[in-house]
Amino acid sequence: MGDEEAELAIIESGADDYHSEDGEYIIYCKSDSLSGVKDYLVAQSFEILSSELVFLPKEEINLDEERSAKIIKLLESLDNLDDVTSVSSNLA
Repeated sequence: MGDEEAELAIIESGADDYHSEDGEYIIYCKSDSLSGVKDYLVAQSFEILSSELVFLPKEEINLDEERSAKIIKLLESLDNLDDVTSVSSNLA
């Protein structure tokens, strides 16, 4: 499948956005569309390497270097906790 055909299939799948990275497509859709988008692309002969829900910030924030360092340290500390499986942030 060529790039043009792949992009058309992605658009027809109901995906909200996509981009190509190292010959692979990163595809974004709403959480309630994930299964349908995935099923459509599999039916179009796409190989799905992974499929997951992620939190994307609606708005990113920029902080000065000192505050950024503190937030990053906090996020790393939270991520290192055994009970924490994922940490998200809107820090740019």
